[in-house]
Amino acid sequence: MPSQKVMVTEYQCAKCSHRWINRRNGKEGPKPERCAKCKKWDWDEGYIPRVEKQLRRDLLKTEEDKTRHSEIDGTVFEIPTEICTTFLSIYPRPTEKELRSVLSKKEKHARHDLMQPIINSRKGILNTASTSYRYFENKKQFAKS
Repeated sequence: MPSQKVMVTEYQCAKCSHRWINRRNGKEGPKPERCAKCKKWDWDEGYIPRVEKQLRRDLLKTEEDKTRHSEIDGTVFEIPTEICTTFLSIYPRPTEKELRSVLSKKEKHARHDLMQPIINSRKGILNTASTSYRYFENKKQFAKS
């Protein structure tokens, strides 16, 4: 009986540790958008500690140069500056120490002067699959229209 070695990609959720193989019609399918078990969209991003999440929120709040857009129902949302969006979307993501150093600066240009070398050190690679990147891109597209 002949035998063959088959190689397939196995995916593992960073949130619930579930492992699965994405197959469609007997062939390997594309990278899944959600975890097969917990259904989270950010299954491949890894765990973000609460402290880091808070630092990211604080940075978004301190960016004063935001574009304000109102929706039909009267709610107002704000889009942070381009450098802040890029900074929060780089891969690998900024460490807690880098976030704290950026937040320690009071003036906007000083924060931007700190963000740019960090972005350059990561060669400007954006994690376009991350949920935060998709959130910013959706808001930008909505603001343009």
